Amino acid sequence: MKLALFFTFGVSLKQWLNAGLFDREKLLYEELLRKEIVSKVLWFTCGAKDKKIAEQLKQTGKLHADIEVIQIPTAFGFAGGKFLYSLLLPLIKKESLKDADVLMTNQMSGSWSAVLTKKVIKKPLIVRTGYTWSRLKDSQGTWGLKKIFIKKAEVFAYRNADFAVVSTQSQAEFIKDRYSVAEKNIFIIPNYIDINLFKPDNSVEKYPDRLLYVGRISKEKNLFNLTSAVAKAGMQLDLYGCGDLTEDLKHYAQQNGAKLAFKGAVANNLLPQIMNRYRFFILPSLHESLPKSLLEAMACGLVCIGTDVTGINEVISDGVNGWLAKDTDSSSLFESIEKAKSNPPEAIAKAAVETIENKYSLGYVVDEYSKLLEKIKNAC
Repeated sequence: MKLALFFTFGVSLKQWLNAGLFDREKLLYEELLRKEIVSKVLWFTCGAKDKKIAEQLKQTGKLHADIEVIQIPTAFGFAGGKFLYSLLLPLIKKESLKDADVLMTNQMSGSWSAVLTKKVIKKPLIVRTGYTWSRLKDSQGTWGLKKIFIKKAEVFAYRNADFAVVSTQSQAEFIKDRYSVAEKNIFIIPNYIDINLFKPDNSVEKYPDRLLYVGRISKEKNLFNLTSAVAKAGMQLDLYGCGDLTEDLKHYAQQNGAKLAFKGAVANNLLPQIMNRYRFFILPSLHESLPKSLLEAMACGLVCIGTDVTGINEVISDGVNGWLAKDTDSSSLFESIEKAKSNPPEAIAKAAVETIENKYSLGYVVDEYSKLLEKIKNAC
């Protein structure tokens, strides 16, 4: 079975590498190949130099030989060219697509390329999303033509999908209710963690008075309220990530006497050694899908604190494998930090690791995809 994956619209292999995502994102496809669940994987990307990058990665043993990168032609380098290519892809890359047995999206953005391909080559389509695009944009206050386009894209994708893969139960319920996707065609397959990489290292001394945050520095992450809570708790907050609110947050921290250390973005494979220096991890988001940084921190045995919002509360059970703030305001965040500090960490950390091993490991996710692909194979 040959699997064709359509990258998120506008995203290239080079961007995966630069953002430190490549090592994590490739794992699923390499494991599907290693277990012979699929015989070949095609990556359709939006980078004009991605094929050369892929060959270099293969030469150094960093990319499986049976993953073939199909890049955007250089002729589409003009303004609007990527969108035009996303519409014409099934015709332009028809030769590369002819052997594909199953089509799959990486996210909803760009899913129209996969839907149009299905209409041309008549192959089964899996619409896979890590988050629901329209719900995210609604929470961010997106409006106008962009909002209309996003909702039309979701309708187009789900009406033509043979199967839908979502990462949480709440996402499954949403697409079933909003887009009438049959429950039997929805697979809940969470984000995965490489537990061979992300695991506790008890030989490392932990910072007793620091909180770790990993993620974007953006509005929905609620970092200003967290900064106020950290100042009150007398702890230091170390932030790994970047975003358009970095300078504003630095200024706010200075005004409020909060100790914040901005560490910048790091490659995913460096995170385990970073995480194992900390005892506490916090994710104060206003909303989430299924946050990978939270799963990674739990896998490393950190005491994790999160807000009681969809996506986080589907992973953390308050007082069992982590702590949930009652609300997203600074007082609630402060109270949850104090609760985490005042309770013994061992039982919480142990339960967090077990949660990841049982429900979010790469092996579990590969098995779930294997079941889905076997179902498609038997139906064909």
